[in-house]
Amino acid sequence: SGRALTRQLPPVKALYVGATRELIKLYGSPPVIRKSIPDTVSSSRYVLELAPSDLSVTNDADAKAQDVQPRTITLTLDDVARRTVPVSPRVTIHPDSGFDVVGGIGVTPAAISISGPGALVSSVTSVRTVPLDISDVSGPVTQVVAIDTTGLGVLKVNPRAVEITADI
Repeated sequence: SGRALTRQLPPVKALYVGATRELIKLYGSPPVIRKSIPDTVSSSRYVLELAPSDLSVTNDADAKAQDVQPRTITLTLDDVARRTVPVSPRVTIHPDSGFDVVGGIGVTPAAISISGPGALVSSVTSVRTVPLDISDVSGPVTQVVAIDTTGLGVLKVNPRAVEITADI
């Protein structure tokens, strides 16, 4: 979810087996650990369990991981922040000849929730819908429009769409 580590990770040691010439290849391109933290983690601490199968060799070394130490690492993550921000519609309505939009464009809900790293959440003051152009309208308009998440990065929005309405 784009959360940052607040502490440096501890060193991890691995035991590899293979021919000497294959093990030497690991010095030029050390193995990498790739683990994902579920998006559902809201706590500032997460325990990561490691196994030899989590280690991947980036080059063509024919070496196999036998052990990894430590087997668990406690990650300390920045807090998840939440905030409610208003929605600005980017909707243009072109009524048929002789008709007008009466009372402006309504948005339901008028505000949505955003969540993610605190620094990013605090920098967002409002969100917009994706652009929508509606032409040749002679009666009431109701349409679901997605929230434009461009530029929000790892922030999550809820709901992901709003309903716009207009009287013609």
